[in-house]
Amino acid sequence: AMEDATHAQLYARGGGPLLRLESSFVSSLERKAMRKSATKLQETLIQKDMVLPLTVLVAQQRASCLYDTESSHLKLIGELYDRCHEVLLQLVEFCQSQTDRVIYSKLMPRPVELVRDFRLPVDVVFFLSRPVLRATNAVLDGRIVDVVEALAPHIRAPHWISMTPKLYGTFWAMSLYDIHVPHTEYDAAERKLNNELAAASASRAESDSRRRKERDRIEEALKRLAKERTDQEEAHKRILAKIRDDISSFLTKHSPDGLLDFVNTCILPRAVFSQVDALYCAHFIEILHRESTPHFSTPYCINTLVRHTPSLLAGCTNAEASRLGNFMHRILSIALRWRSSKSAYTEECQGSVGFRRDASPSAPRGIGLEAYRKITFKWLVVLAHGVLPFLRSNEHMEIRNVLVFMTQLGDTFPLVHRAHSSVEALVAKLKEDSREDVRVLASRYHAHLTKAKATLLSDSEFQGAAPAPDPESAPPAAREAEEDASAAPQRTKRSVSEAQEAGNAENGGGSDRLARETHERDRSRGSSRDRGHTRSASRDRDRNREGSRGASVDRDRHRERDHDRYRARDRERSRGRERERDRERSRGRDRVDEHERADDAARARSKSREEQHAPGRDT
Repeated sequence: AMEDATHAQLYARGGGPLLRLESSFVSSLERKAMRKSATKLQETLIQKDMVLPLTVLVAQQRASCLYDTESSHLKLIGELYDRCHEVLLQLVEFCQSQTDRVIYSKLMPRPVELVRDFRLPVDVVFFLSRPVLRATNAVLDGRIVDVVEALAPHIRAPHWISMTPKLYGTFWAMSLYDIHVPHTEYDAAERKLNNELAAASASRAESDSRRRKERDRIEEALKRLAKERTDQEEAHKRILAKIRDDISSFLTKHSPDGLLDFVNTCILPRAVFSQVDALYCAHFIEILHRESTPHFSTPYCINTLVRHTPSLLAGCTNAEASRLGNFMHRILSIALRWRSSKSAYTEECQGSVGFRRDASPSAPRGIGLEAYRKITFKWLVVLAHGVLPFLRSNEHMEIRNVLVFMTQLGDTFPLVHRAHSSVEALVAKLKEDSREDVRVLASRYHAHLTKAKATLLSDSEFQGAAPAPDPESAPPAAREAEEDASAAPQRTKRSVSEAQEAGNAENGGGSDRLARETHERDRSRGSSRDRGHTRSASRDRDRNREGSRGASVDRDRHRERDHDRYRARDRERSRGRERERDRERSRGRDRVDEHERADDAARARSKSREEQHAPGRDT
């Protein structure tokens, strides 16, 4: 159910237990009805010692369903994996929310035992062990490094080029609850409870005792909510203080390979684990930037994500593509906020270590706002080029994943005409696809693209320059007039200077009349010469554009011819299969006829024998 949750509900999942309960899909009446059954299930799981076996079996089934299956349909296998993963998330969250933290710590083995004895992957191990690590203050006490060193021989450990075990352990041991306080969601939950309190006080449909009991319940919930908020704010302050103390030892040197190692072993595996973890990864990157982590380059990290994330869609399930899109939506939102607000960029980026040229504390120069705007423009273009091959693909899962991914990006992509036109043309074709699920996804995203047309920017507008018309789209006469007008001031200035030099050379200052005549003559010659060059260049551009347009038409024609050939081949194969089925049905009918004839002959022989041996035959 959390795959369809709103951003407010996802952020509320990073709050306390009561906030998660108030923002859930379940109403108060349904929670009251399920309270007894949930308590009974929790007691049974603990008394029968089933928490660990059931959790481990579901986690192992999640991994084995990818390979131990007789089906070869990727969509079905992906649905099975997503279903197993959803069951694992719900089971573990139920156990963690319904069980006391001390009891849960006794039921769950150490992380190294989960990896060594049960062969569980790192993301599942830390998901199971995170409450235990928080209860024992492993991050605050620094013992998380020992946990990582114990796990290293049994997992696909990083290369430790620049990243240290402290950064690896801190990233995996914390949750969204530790690094982000959802103040907006707490305020919304408080307003909701206050409205319920007002409605309960004004209600006359129930007795006074019931109204009093309901008011007491809501007032108690408000007090608990305020205490939860205070506790989370204090825990958040302790975690941030610990991060500031350890941040100088997270990265040992400025290394692109080391940062890529951090992205591959920490960010991307956890970003596809759940929607809440996707938000956690984005906020963790924001904290590394905000706290000026030495040797951490924020633009390089975002650039790595933009260039490598689309390639992951080929190996993602449908739910993982949605989580990846949610993660990139948050990353692009941060990057675009810096681009659009000069005050935000000056305050958060101008003096930050992450925006210096080599991301080291001693680097003298940083990246200016104009240069950063050009970088963000390149990110959008690179992201568009990354998703276009998937939109052209013939693989069902690749098309589904990229449509789900781009839908999650929302209003952060595409923002410029260049990316929008390329994406829209391919999505419009997918609206006519023969597969119903692809048609539905493509129609939904195409409606978003149509709505976003009013807010699109040109290349120059997005990069911060004044808006200018596209020279390639203007007619030749208009281009010549525009180029003559733009070149006239330079030609006039050059002609005046030449005339003055000629007059000075002739009579040490020359007469004004001779200077004016020379100026007019040279300006006329220069204008004619420049106009000829401009028209020649314009004709060359027209020919090049016509050539590129013809090449594009040829490519489209070849592509359509290939599609026709593929469709004809598929129709021929379908006809062949139909003919084979007809022959098989004919052979089946022939076999049935032979059996019927044999049965008729056998019945005739039996009847003949009965008639021969019937009584009175001899008389």
